[in-house]
Amino acid sequence: MEVATMSANECPCKEVFGCAICRPMPAKYTKETSSTANEWMMAIMEASSKSADIVPSEFKTRQQIEKEINLGTSQTNKILKNLIECGKAEKRSFKIEQSNGVYPIVHYKIIK
Repeated sequence: MEVATMSANECPCKEVFGCAICRPMPAKYTKETSSTANEWMMAIMEASSKSADIVPSEFKTRQQIEKEINLGTSQTNKILKNLIECGKAEKRSFKIEQSNGVYPIVHYKIIK
């Protein structure tokens, strides 16, 4: 980005770094800055549109585990927390395709 520079000698107030009025200001929006902005936007869009992860079959969500063991959310959370602390379960996040985008969803796996 080009910056308009002014030396202390040119500044009417004679301050070393210029005053609020004379301080160097960024150049106006140019084709050069717009192409850089376009590159950033393309990179951001590409990164955010990455596809979902493939979840290995041994990993399950909390909701799937609840249905299997027939317990409620609170009790299942306590059990999973204890299993992870004891080293008997692994917790991992996978990107899953939802109706409104790709989101990280926590999955659990029993360590044998």
